[in-house]
Amino acid sequence: MARMPAQVSAAAVAGDRNMANVKALRMRLASVKSIQRITKTMKMVAAAKLKGFQTRMMAVSMLLLFVFSCEASSVFL
Repeated sequence: MARMPAQVSAAAVAGDRNMANVKALRMRLASVKSIQRITKTMKMVAAAKLKGFQTRMMAVSMLLLFVFSCEASSVFL
């Protein structure tokens, strides 16, 4: 029966640590990508909401211009 060495070589330990680091880096990269996707989606939602608000504000401002122009023209009648 072959005996196992009493001490594990430094290269073997470093290899295990490197694999752990690679796994941690991959998990971190996946996390960052996920956050980037969420942020991009939030920006798109915010842009859509802003566009809707701007459209409604433009409609209201046009209506107010019309109302005030009609009101101003009726004053002189």
